[in-house]
Amino acid sequence: MSITDTRASGSLQHRLGFDDLQVASHPWIHDVNSAICENTDCERGVMESRGWAYCSNGPYSAEQSPELLVLVSRGLREGPYGTTWYGHVFRFIQEDGDPCWISMLVRTWVDIDAVTDEAVLQAYTASVIRSHRHEPGYRQKPDDIASRHSSFEEAAASLADKIRMFRRELRDPRIAHWEEPFDGEFIPIDGPVPDSELCFRCWDVYGFVDAICKDLHQEEGSAA
Repeated sequence: MSITDTRASGSLQHRLGFDDLQVASHPWIHDVNSAICENTDCERGVMESRGWAYCSNGPYSAEQSPELLVLVSRGLREGPYGTTWYGHVFRFIQEDGDPCWISMLVRTWVDIDAVTDEAVLQAYTASVIRSHRHEPGYRQKPDDIASRHSSFEEAAASLADKIRMFRRELRDPRIAHWEEPFDGEFIPIDGPVPDSELCFRCWDVYGFVDAICKDLHQEEGSAA
């Protein structure tokens, strides 16, 4: 997708939620929108304008396979609630060497965007996955944070189901009070199911646990 196409799909009218009748009574929209489209420094990234990025050979997907990233809920809240939820579909090599497709919801405080799909996925891999800048969120029912599938199509359909049932008030940790930097009192979420609890699947799939173990091993080696 070109920068021009990206800007067109993310017009000011679309972003402000004005329909054609409302635009007629707000003539300034045309002038401001034209200024945005004419200025090459005002391009809008694919995540802001379209809400998803796809590559047939994604940077994190195993064996140069397709990869999909979807913006589920942007971090609009202030303080500790200001996290963004993404949906991620990619090919994954399991511990036994067999491949599968992962459909996963990911909670992060990093906002990712770029003017091409490939650049978005590369930035997400570098800034969220490789840098381990993600954190667990609550699940609404068993296995609704991450699931394994036999094809990309099945994984994408599963992600669509996850997004349909997504309720942010049941996903983000509730905090009674917050004092910087990290002094807070967390309140458990009363989820729709008895086993509503924090899910750490993204740590496992993204290799966070392995990275911690590696760092500890290196520290032990240095201490010896």
